Amino acid sequence: MRAVWWAWSVPFLTACNLGYLTENAGRTDAGEHGDGAQPAPDAGSDADAGTMDSGSMDSGATDTGAVDVVDAGWSSWTDGSSSFADLAAVWGSSSGDVWAVGFNTILHWDGTAWSVSPASVGPLNAVWGSSRTDVWAVGEDGAILHYDGTLWSPTDAGAAAMEHGTTWNGVWGSASNDVWVVGEADGGGPIAHWDGTGWSLSTTLDAGLQSVWGASSSAIWTVGTSNTIATYAGGSWQRQPDQVSVPDDFTSVWGSSAQSVWAVSQDGPIVLFDGTSSAWGPATMTGGFNGVWGSGAADVWAVGYGGAVIHYDGSSWSQPVSVTTNGLNGVWGTGPDDVWAVGNGGTILHHP
Repeated sequence: MRAVWWAWSVPFLTACNLGYLTENAGRTDAGEHGDGAQPAPDAGSDADAGTMDSGSMDSGATDTGAVDVVDAGWSSWTDGSSSFADLAAVWGSSSGDVWAVGFNTILHWDGTAWSVSPASVGPLNAVWGSSRTDVWAVGEDGAILHYDGTLWSPTDAGAAAMEHGTTWNGVWGSASNDVWVVGEADGGGPIAHWDGTGWSLSTTLDAGLQSVWGASSSAIWTVGTSNTIATYAGGSWQRQPDQVSVPDDFTSVWGSSAQSVWAVSQDGPIVLFDGTSSAWGPATMTGGFNGVWGSGAADVWAVGYGGAVIHYDGSSWSQPVSVTTNGLNGVWGTGPDDVWAVGNGGTILHHP
């Protein structure tokens, strides 16, 4: 199951009294939300992505109202009662073009305000694009959506790449005609590829997959359940032998280069690959992380349960003061001074 827990309770952001008011983003009727520390029923049965309208979907420009902003190194867009739905992932092409996706939700930041897509979608788990006019979002029940700069539309992944019941958890590409999605179905981990024309099923591993990232079109990593780390090289995917002891599942992977790749897990250590076949090794921080991203080898962020945010400066990990207790699921930025994190309860954090 995807590391993101779709939750239903509504905890208030207790750190809000540290901040001041702004009118950049906030309240919609997007749905229920809550603290990522509490597991919830599988959202796929409540919002079937496969039942969405097959026509085009406008990216929208809905005014989202006023919210509290926390001034504690991060700024927090949230609402304690009826804000955005739970958010799973964030990605952008620039500081003025950022997408966040989650439970029945697609949000867009234009550099000034967040707007809500009016599209009818099911739970989405990941988002990535090659440019502002080529963005992919993937999720439950085989959902693969594409944004062309104007409209979001479902794509036909084909029977081979979109098996019934498949949940896509990760998406990454090296170019508009080289995009990979990974997920889970019937206990396995399907991997599908977009070549600019259509989707095809590349392979299926023997464990569910949660995340995918690459340094180039020929050096790609995917991670998932049961200690799974697999690499794409030489035109094929190969699962690596267990090299680290992780008591649970890997949730996210990102690297600054092929010689510096980080993977985080639900309960085990953060691990680092240094470019050799047997050099995955544990870092000092452990437990409860859902997302990892950095602007370089000396600027890496990981986010996770209970609002955890940690930072790597090239030599050690540290933990900034927490500004939310909501679980965080994804992190992305354009550089050291422009980083976004998203999570349950509609939480959106911005650094600095």
